[in-house]
Amino acid sequence: MRSSAAAAAVALSASIVLAACGGDDSESAGAGGTEDGPRSITVATSPIADYAPLYLGVEQGFFEDHGLTVEYASGGVGTETIASVLSGSNQFAGVALPPLLVAQGRGLKVSALTPSSVAPSAEGESTSQLLTSAGSGIDSVDDLAGKTIAVNAVKAQAELLTRLAVEQGGGDLESLQFVEIPFAEMPAALQRGDVDAIAAVEPFINSALSAGAVSVAKLDHALPEGTALTAFFTSAQLAESDPEMVEDFKAAMSESLEYAAANPDAVRAIIPEYTQVPAEVAAQITLPAFGAELDQAGVEATAEAMQEFGFIEEVPDLDAMLKDAS
Repeated sequence: MRSSAAAAAVALSASIVLAACGGDDSESAGAGGTEDGPRSITVATSPIADYAPLYLGVEQGFFEDHGLTVEYASGGVGTETIASVLSGSNQFAGVALPPLLVAQGRGLKVSALTPSSVAPSAEGESTSQLLTSAGSGIDSVDDLAGKTIAVNAVKAQAELLTRLAVEQGGGDLESLQFVEIPFAEMPAALQRGDVDAIAAVEPFINSALSAGAVSVAKLDHALPEGTALTAFFTSAQLAESDPEMVEDFKAAMSESLEYAAANPDAVRAIIPEYTQVPAEVAAQITLPAFGAELDQAGVEATAEAMQEFGFIEEVPDLDAMLKDAS
């Protein structure tokens, strides 16, 4: 298990080195505006419901109020997204928490700023679930021994939450097999029988359930309530060289998160504008819980679980990673 974690860390480092070779000068990145007008920033995300507050905040004018004009970039898996920020190609990005912890542990110096989606309460609805086919014989995490589970990236958020859920349910961790499949392709892979279960997120949970899948675990209930599942971040270098820009981004993002939490209908309306999810589907999906402040205790819980499962060798310097956080 530790060898897999080491390989993932090496891959992360290599991707960032390659990105940096073709990157922009981080001193000047993001300073596209003038003293008389808003500054342009580029923010990378993936097309999932967790990042709706960003798009909603731009629509509501919160970023403009803080002197920022947002351009969107497409985020890939966590390592690719982190590489794009550390190289200066993007100034900010949203990503699941585990890749940030891996990067920080490798000395790559990321600065987490605000959460986006957070773990719901025990009574809250789930937007990260383990799904399987009806009649598969998998009725709980106890039945996963020797099964193949699709995650969007190994040694990342979906695998971590699955392992936590299996551990908490008393299942067999050692025999689990994980394969990488993009979220959007998971429902079809489950229908074909390519995998035994999928660690799915919205809006793809809804489409899989509509096609006959069944849920056997609420994965985002495995972490303490309020723990960041996804977070917006920048490079420590940009946070040091342009603290005003970073503070403006944090302030606008915090307003966006608070607005999203209070206006679920607006969240549903914005999702089809940055994803391929039809409006009628967006009206039915379960929305993530949104939080405006990073809870350090939750970040520590995530890091400790990652260490337990061999994703990282040791808990990284969280104080440094969170020193600019809301």
